[in-house]
Amino acid sequence: MIMIRVVIAVMLGLCMISCGGKNGEGGFLSGIVDVSESEREGVKEVVEFYGGTIDYSFGRSMKSGEESKTFFEIRLSDSESLEKYKSTPEIPASNIAYRTYRHLTAEERKKYSHINPVLVFANGDEYEFEYNTWILEYVDKRMALVDKVVGLLKKKQYDALSGMLNDTSAVAQYSKEEWIKGVMKADSTFGNITEDGFILQGYKIDAIDNKGNDYLYIYGIITRDVENNQFSVVLDPYSESDEIYLIDYALH
Repeated sequence: MIMIRVVIAVMLGLCMISCGGKNGEGGFLSGIVDVSESEREGVKEVVEFYGGTIDYSFGRSMKSGEESKTFFEIRLSDSESLEKYKSTPEIPASNIAYRTYRHLTAEERKKYSHINPVLVFANGDEYEFEYNTWILEYVDKRMALVDKVVGLLKKKQYDALSGMLNDTSAVAQYSKEEWIKGVMKADSTFGNITEDGFILQGYKIDAIDNKGNDYLYIYGIITRDVENNQFSVVLDPYSESDEIYLIDYALH
């Protein structure tokens, strides 16, 4: 199979921007000069989150018999924050793709068919991923529901949250009443949700039944004034409803 890949960045020059990593480590951006402000802001957010060095480029790849792909590539290396994801590189990869995508303008979202993270670990292992921008658009829309859920938790409006839960889905069967009791107990231990609220760490879309249904898992951290906690939400990626299949808590 013939594959042609054209990386335009090589022809356009190089720039370096120093940034501070989210966990205190330094970071550098390197890449093409004539990117838009929105493209630059997306990549800057990634290097601020993970630290390390990011090289970014754009280009087009073509395989015989297939439509061409126009991609924006973000290559992350020298990141201490990345090392804890050696066994689950898809988590930071999805996070990088989304954080880059959400800064793009409507026109730029149509311009790229894929956002392609490349992760380079300290031992030399390298992982390449590609994320369809049409999927990232659905994730972006559903993030509003995650923010709503976190807002209800912050206000301790558990009854309103219970009304959004589907406790008989293919994802999980459980008792809403027992779930509410468990969340209230956890919240009393973790403390109040701070202004930062929810910090995204990644997402995935899986089909967990044989009926052709996709399920969107969004996971991250809820910041608290006593102890942060891991937090995940499972929902329909393509729906516009407020239905939630599952909300899960864990210690950070």
